[in-house]
Amino acid sequence: MAAAAKRAAAAEGELAALQKGILELGGPRLKRQQAKVDLAAKAQDEAVALLNKAGVDRAAEEKKAAKAAEAQGKKAAELEEAKAKFEATQADFKALEEEAFQVMQAYEAAKAEAEAKKGELGALTAEWEALKKEVATVRAVEVDILQSLEDYRGVAAAAAKAREGALAKLEKLRADHAADLREMGELMGLGGGTPPGAKGKGKGEGRAGG
Repeated sequence: MAAAAKRAAAAEGELAALQKGILELGGPRLKRQQAKVDLAAKAQDEAVALLNKAGVDRAAEEKKAAKAAEAQGKKAAELEEAKAKFEATQADFKALEEEAFQVMQAYEAAKAEAEAKKGELGALTAEWEALKKEVATVRAVEVDILQSLEDYRGVAAAAAKAREGALAKLEKLRADHAADLREMGELMGLGGGTPPGAKGKGKGEGRAGG
């Protein structure tokens, strides 16, 4: 019985060390498993206490100890399975963490590119504004030139009209002068004289009359 108690104590020590290591790595699920193990260990303790108290024979004690060891083995197997799942989950978490890091790097690169494009856009906007000002200036000059051309056309039209009027007046004056000369010639012819400006004509007529 003492040997069985010693083995049970050694098994409990190993189990406690294993439980402590796993609990440091695990979460709520492992804690629930630990609670189950604690219950099993408690049951084992109670069984050993009952065996010691009742003073059962060695065969029955070994049989119950074997059952307790079997139960303890099952719980240890469950803990190993939980540990394996935890390690797999931890590996998945590390993979996700690495993926998140890569996404962050891509985000930073995209952000830097966006800043560069923003600078280019600012430069293009400034250039566009400068071109708009130049175009506005050119259009203003064009409007001034067109207005000046219209003014020049108006002046030219007025000058042409004035020239036409002057020419018409000149023609009228010439016609009036010619009429005056003819009238004076006629008067001078009747009076036996030659009108001024019609001297040749008078001589010719005199020769024709002689």
